[in-house]
Amino acid sequence: QQRAKLKYKRALDPTVEHVKDLCIKMRDHAKNERLLLHYNGHGVPRPTANGEIWVFDKHHTQYIPLSVSDLKKWIGKPSIVVLDCSGAGVLMPFLTQPLGTTSASATGMPVSSSSSTTTQTGTGGAPTTSQFAVEEDEATKASRTVRDTIVLAPTTE
Repeated sequence: QQRAKLKYKRALDPTVEHVKDLCIKMRDHAKNERLLLHYNGHGVPRPTANGEIWVFDKHHTQYIPLSVSDLKKWIGKPSIVVLDCSGAGVLMPFLTQPLGTTSASATGMPVSSSSSTTTQTGTGGAPTTSQFAVEEDEATKASRTVRDTIVLAPTTE
């Protein structure tokens, strides 16, 4: 009964455009159901420190990088991402960061998650403005981000 409702699509040696189209179509079909993406990256270069996996160019002559941040955006939530490739652990920060954050935050650079502006009265009654940032710890950010996403990847830790 349940098996008849499941839809899957195999993509052998896909291009960036093919991956994007497939992810968007599968998300549209799945609506609010969990989507499973299984990336088998054995036989291609290892993921990059910039959060990229490898797919073919449109002529299938060479590998080109695909940002996992883009991939995450295309598959949406809820989802399960299986990264079946050597060195997949390097991608975890990029998959656990909120969409729209910079790559600097994924690589451990401090980034403020929210800021506030306060206005005070300075000398002579003129208002002065000061800004301060409130940092959210990494564990809280990660748990909020991956609440609807499950990532399975081999790591060295």
